[in-house]
Formats: sequence, C-alpha cells, structure tokens
Amino acid sequence: MSIRELKILHDFHAPYSIEQQRRVVRLPRKDVTFPNNFQNIERRLASLEKRLDKNDYEEQMLDYIRKGHVEVALDEDQEETFYLPHHLIKEERRGNVKCRIVFYGSSHEGNARSLNDILEV
Repeated sequence: MSIRELKILHDFHAPYSIEQQRRVVRLPRKDVTFPNNFQNIERRLASLEKRLDKNDYEEQMLDYIRKGHVEVALDEDQEETFYLPHHLIKEERRGNVKCRIVFYGSSHEGNARSLNDILEV
C-alpha cells in the first residue's frame, strides 16, 4: 500500500468505537471543505413532500432514526454539514409492497462537489 492509502486506512480505524452495541466509524474524507447544499436540500424536500405517501415515508424514516442510522438535521444552515438528499422507493413483490429510503451520495448543487466526491474511496 502507498503511504496515502495507509493514512486513509489509519484514519478509518482510528475513531472506531462501539456505541449501544453498534460499530461506529467515520468515513475518511479528502482534505476539502463540504459545499453548502442547504438551499438545494430545502428545494428537494419541498418536492419530495408533494410526491410521497406520508405514512410510508414517515414510518421508514422513524425506523431509521430509532435504529440510529440517521439523525434529525437541525432546521438551520450549518458549516461542515452535508445534507444527504433521499427519496422513498416502493417495490411490489408477490403482492407485498416494501418501502425503503434511497440516499443520493452523488447529488450536488451547481459546480459544487457531491458527498461521493469528498469521501475517500
């Protein structure tokens, strides 16, 4: 491995912890600042709210929050915060409808970088 790859691997393992019986790591990121995507997310949320089935979406999102997979974002613009856009997918299989939330790590605003661009591979 190169020195850079060893540093990325070290940065991935260094903050490792166990919280409430879950393994928690930070995703290593490149040495760049997060773009401000707060306005983009507000527009996407307004669009999402018009299209979605509120009961299915709310149930899925509350499940993610309870499990600690996501956290509630503050209703304000903050530095060094990237708001991850998402939407609800409904899949029908054998007469059963399953819902899941899909997150867009490649979403970006204008010429700004996406989350996928900022994170190390």
